[in-house]
Amino acid sequence: MLNCHSLKDKISHIKSDKMLLLSDLICLTETWLDDDDTSQDLRMPGYLLHKNNCWHPRGKGVAIYQNEIKCNVRIVAKLNNLQITLVSLAKVDVFVVYRSSTCSSKTVVDIISSMINPQKSILVCGDMNICFKEYPNNGLVRFFMCNGFEQSVPKATHIDGGLLDHVYFRNGNQSSNVKVSLYSPYYTANDHDALCIEVTEPLDNTEDGVSE
Repeated sequence: MLNCHSLKDKISHIKSDKMLLLSDLICLTETWLDDDDTSQDLRMPGYLLHKNNCWHPRGKGVAIYQNEIKCNVRIVAKLNNLQITLVSLAKVDVFVVYRSSTCSSKTVVDIISSMINPQKSILVCGDMNICFKEYPNNGLVRFFMCNGFEQSVPKATHIDGGLLDHVYFRNGNQSSNVKVSLYSPYYTANDHDALCIEVTEPLDNTEDGVSE
């Protein structure tokens, strides 16, 4: 997952980023695309592109590149200050979020909580524009921490020292594990780090893990 700060400006770098291209899902925020954008330059070999656009004012939007992994992708929020896309896999639901600073925490919580499947593991990742370290009692943070989720990002993700990009994970009836590490692409070094997220099943499970 990466706040790319304009997908059009970064797509050539993303296409050649060997670290990101290891991923089953490449989840991007701040794509800065509008609904009229049909640019073919955004395509990547081996991946399907799912866009959740919001342009006005710029600095918003979610995009997901999906490789051959089997999943269902749908937009669950497309507001002026909040975009959420849900990726449903066999055992894990992944919510990818871009929350503008003007969006209330309650709005995010209400949408996600209404769609949680208790039988599946749940992963919520995105740029929340809330510093997890500075505001641990924010309503959004409290909701996840009080409902069995763990926040897995170990340190600041923004160049100014804020932990703005969050990853919350909760097991369903599985015993999945999640591991998050930070990666600093040269082309976003003056803004956000990327989060390399790996979800794995127990060793006796024959299905492969999922990486983002």
